[in-house]
Amino acid sequence: MQRGSIRPRACSHAGFQMNATGRDERAGGRAGAVTIAKSLASIMLCVQLGIAFPPAQAKDKDPNSGTLIMAMGEQPGLFYLWYRWKLRPVGGIEAQLVEIMGVHNDFSTKRDFKGDELGRILTQALPEGDYEFVGFEVEEQVGWTIVTSKYDNFSMPFHIDAGKATYVGDFMAEIDRYRLDFFGRKIPESFYFVISDKNARDLPLARKLYPDLSEPTVSVVDADAARHPLLFSKVKD
Repeated sequence: MQRGSIRPRACSHAGFQMNATGRDERAGGRAGAVTIAKSLASIMLCVQLGIAFPPAQAKDKDPNSGTLIMAMGEQPGLFYLWYRWKLRPVGGIEAQLVEIMGVHNDFSTKRDFKGDELGRILTQALPEGDYEFVGFEVEEQVGWTIVTSKYDNFSMPFHIDAGKATYVGDFMAEIDRYRLDFFGRKIPESFYFVISDKNARDLPLARKLYPDLSEPTVSVVDADAARHPLLFSKVKD
């Protein structure tokens, strides 16, 4: 496992980029810098790289493509800078990343829903076919180092139909355990993801954000079938 890697990221809050399937890295540690330092680090990295990834589009005019709809969010109190989910065509080798900033960078001012969960609605045109989520990444800042933790070796399949939109669920980062800091305050120590059906909330928002969406099909991926220790279909007891 490798720690402390720094990688390019999209400067927009939602977008796809190509990335080879990667290593498995262990999450850990609490972000050690203040919000301003995190935001400046993200801005400076985007400027230094000179990369401008286009935002995800709600619908491709290609008649052979359909639209993926998903929500990505986090429980208030988490400290990660970025969340990324890797997907690829079934049987493919290279994976794409769909990503959003964490609350310290983006959710606090730019969010599509709030309350018990802070997050965004994401959409992307994909060619018709069978796909699978095969990994995820979380990124945090520890001191002045950006640490990327990667998790792979699972599959959550879904299908995209041409000319149709498919909702695959809400991908929410939940706090798993807390620890006490020097002052006795509860600090999140670890996390897990709950992938569930919140289409009653998400689809009206998606239609509002992207009026050209076709009538969506609800086909939420099965987190429990992935058999991964950080993926669940409901909040842990």
